[in-house]
Amino acid sequence: VKLTCFMYGRKFIEVLENSDAESLPQLIILDYNIPEMNGVELLRYLKGKSRYDHICKVIWSTSSSEQFKTDCLALGAKDYIVKPSHFSGMHSLAQTFLSFCDGNAH
Repeated sequence: VKLTCFMYGRKFIEVLENSDAESLPQLIILDYNIPEMNGVELLRYLKGKSRYDHICKVIWSTSSSEQFKTDCLALGAKDYIVKPSHFSGMHSLAQTFLSFCDGNAH
């Protein structure tokens, strides 16, 4: 598994736009509150580009807001996951993220 992290939404878009088709990720995990462009703004951007339709997109957030979840799913997120409050929940979350990359989750 190759994991690439970005602290800012605009840098993420820049790298994504400059990637060739073979280098595009299988999974994009967006923090709802990422700086510069939040998760909803990034989903809206990605939804407008057919080049990214095949990529599984997941939002994760500290908020359990049903409205946030509804908005994200409407913009093409496969799932909206509330960040676990304890480290023990991270193992299960990592397994969930990997399951989205199995080729059948798109």
